[in-house]
Amino acid sequence: MPDLAVLIFLMLAAFCAGWVDAIGGGGGLIQFPALLFGLPDATPAQLLGTNKASSIVGTAGATRTYYKKFPQFIKATIPMALVAFVGSVLGAIFSSQLPRSSFEPIVFVVLIIVGSWILFAPKTTPKVVKNNLLISILGGFGIGFYDGAFGPGTGAFLIALLVGGLGKQYLEASAGAKIVNFATNLGAVIIFSISHSIIWSLALCMALANLLGGIFGAKTALGRGSEFVKVIVATVAFASAIRIAFNIWG
Repeated sequence: MPDLAVLIFLMLAAFCAGWVDAIGGGGGLIQFPALLFGLPDATPAQLLGTNKASSIVGTAGATRTYYKKFPQFIKATIPMALVAFVGSVLGAIFSSQLPRSSFEPIVFVVLIIVGSWILFAPKTTPKVVKNNLLISILGGFGIGFYDGAFGPGTGAFLIALLVGGLGKQYLEASAGAKIVNFATNLGAVIIFSISHSIIWSLALCMALANLLGGIFGAKTALGRGSEFVKVIVATVAFASAIRIAFNIWG
């Protein structure tokens, strides 16, 4: 367990991540770099495992809410979620083998790419597609592997795949993305739990903050719109990448 100042910093980051996720996704771009900075001696597996264990609570709550209102959307995405679960398990195993010296440069590149995607990607519109099953399997597995191995921006990637690749409407895509994201989080948590890589006391504190941030975001932040949040999330991603660059290259 970190000292009190670091704990407060990480819980604030988790709260902000929950707030952002409640509006348009991208909370991982806030919470994960905060763990990277707050726990400089932690292994990549500890960082990823603690991040997943804290964020899965908010994802589970969102999934439950969507299921109560749109059970057909959730059920339609279950096959994709199962494939994504397998991908996440393999991704978590892969990242567990990385030393921190090689992990930080990878995260630096990931933050730049995902931040740019969120900020500059054109709005996706639903379209008629063929080979839905193939797209679901390949896309679900690829995003699942990415989420298990690293994770930031997974929600945005899932919505883009469901809308642009599978022709879903945005409401349907948002609901489906949550069950797939829950499955990827669960796969990673299982692997990191087995390897004893989760700092559970910290993860539970951050989970509570993440959940409260999600409630606050759902009730008060929608008025600013998703574009406002996209700018904030992308800015945090780029700032975090710059901070990591200083860690790597001095």
